[in-house]
Amino acid sequence: MGLPVILDADIGGEPDDAMALVIAARELPELTLVLTSDEMSGQRARFARLLLDAAGRPDVPVVAGRQLSATP
Repeated sequence: MGLPVILDADIGGEPDDAMALVIAARELPELTLVLTSDEMSGQRARFARLLLDAAGRPDVPVVAGRQLSATP
């Protein structure tokens, strides 16, 4: 078994992070956590959760990063 993998993404704006998440979910059994930057009131984390569930990885927790300012 390999080292745990944590994916940190600003998913939801451009398709590259969504693709990286789906590929990691399907190809890396070591994927153990997805962390999102979140200046969108949790929408990024919800989208990551949706993609992980669709990829058959309900076991991977998603954590929404904290919004630090009113502007992205």
